[in-house]
Amino acid sequence: MAGPIFEHIATRGRVLYGAGLVGWLPNPDPILRKTGRRIDVYRDLRADAHVSGCIKRRKASVIAMERGLDRGNASSAIYKSVSRILGRLGLISANAGIRKTAESSRTISAYGVSILSELLDGALYGYQPAEIMWEKMDGQIEPSQVVGKPPEWFVFDYENIPKITTIRNQLGENLPDRKFLFARNEPSYDNPYGIAELGPCYWPTTFKRGVLKFWVEYSEKFGSPFMLGKLPRNASEHEYIDLADKLESMVRTAVATIPDDSSVEMLSASGGTGATTFEQLLMFCRSEISIALLGQNQTTEATSNRASSASGLEVAREIRDGDARMLESEINRLIGWIVDINWPGSAAPTWSMWEQEEVDLVIAGRDVQLTNAGVRFTRGYFQRQYDLRPDDIEATSSPQPAVSAPASAQFSEFDPSIFPDQAALDSAIGNLIDDGSLSDQARKLIEPVLKAISGATDPAKMLGALATAYPDMQPGELVDTIERLLFAADLIGRMSAKQEME
Repeated sequence: MAGPIFEHIATRGRVLYGAGLVGWLPNPDPILRKTGRRIDVYRDLRADAHVSGCIKRRKASVIAMERGLDRGNASSAIYKSVSRILGRLGLISANAGIRKTAESSRTISAYGVSILSELLDGALYGYQPAEIMWEKMDGQIEPSQVVGKPPEWFVFDYENIPKITTIRNQLGENLPDRKFLFARNEPSYDNPYGIAELGPCYWPTTFKRGVLKFWVEYSEKFGSPFMLGKLPRNASEHEYIDLADKLESMVRTAVATIPDDSSVEMLSASGGTGATTFEQLLMFCRSEISIALLGQNQTTEATSNRASSASGLEVAREIRDGDARMLESEINRLIGWIVDINWPGSAAPTWSMWEQEEVDLVIAGRDVQLTNAGVRFTRGYFQRQYDLRPDDIEATSSPQPAVSAPASAQFSEFDPSIFPDQAALDSAIGNLIDDGSLSDQARKLIEPVLKAISGATDPAKMLGALATAYPDMQPGELVDTIERLLFAADLIGRMSAKQEME
């Protein structure tokens, strides 16, 4: 079926401005068009301390995110091979294959950080090419390197297809398939080069450099004392020149000699108003740079407060997530090429980045209390509540016992014939509760144990002392006995205090 509704009508080849001699579309970036320069003008901006700091902060926020590989509909063999390849490139760790269980990004290799950092330059310049070096390894064709290349070497033709300009062909040569990644920031049909985030930083940085130069000159002029020399009216020109040289030397060395009929005065200039003007202009330029790169200027504004800082953080997170989506697009493009070359027509796993969410301690504490009360949660609840995958939870053949509740006056039933020492302990506690005193037999049994555990500095030593006193008890019974002894010790203390008060 053919017809105009199935074809592009509004194309550059049909309009007047699309006709040209170069054969490729010039970068429509307004700064580059007005200055007549290429991407190198943005690269020069990174020499500025504030611009460089904002770039580092923006990149660090993205690189610090968690990242992993989601199998999806891919086969187990493809998933393992892609995990191994990305692990060799340093984009994930060898054992970090599963989404939501990958370890922290602090464990990523330096080469992986280099790849991500170079691709993130696409947000700064609008687009960032990266060349892929392929090699045969273990019977497969795999990428061995991903190397960022200067953006100014590449152009887009009227069909928005990227090309490389060479010495032999200034009009641009076609690129091989599956050879170059292009990380682009908000590309469109009208602007396939993407939007350069460093563009809004050009004029503030330029003005800041100029203002800083004049501020230094201003400080040199008005920050040092101004020496005024006086000579008689009939003094010769040579005497004036000689005195001026001596005063200039005096400013630097504070030592000079003048005729006895001459005079010298030290004048101090009040240049506070001019200095404040320079400072305000510099801070304005810094603020504009921060807004352009980070979306907020809370680090440069003295009037920022908690509310404005929180709002600025939200904007910064949105910018960070946008950069992360740009990286995900290109890395998943690379994964798709790996699968297409080695397993044509097969499904590919997905690489993604995310912010590790903290577990809500309030909800976790509530779940523990409900579990202790006998509530049993389903797998689905844990997966939804704590963002877990089905294979993150190990299946058990029988329900796990509830965590023992804190010690209380209600004790579990047991057979006195099996644990006579435990029966004596319970009898002692019962006697204490009934008549407020201890029998001699119970006191002889309890007091040595209480003395042993009273010197213990941690639960492990307390458990060891109790195991020595009751060698026939199992570990679970020992823990239960500790709870009983602590309760008994608390009652003994209370009764002793009561007797002393009486």
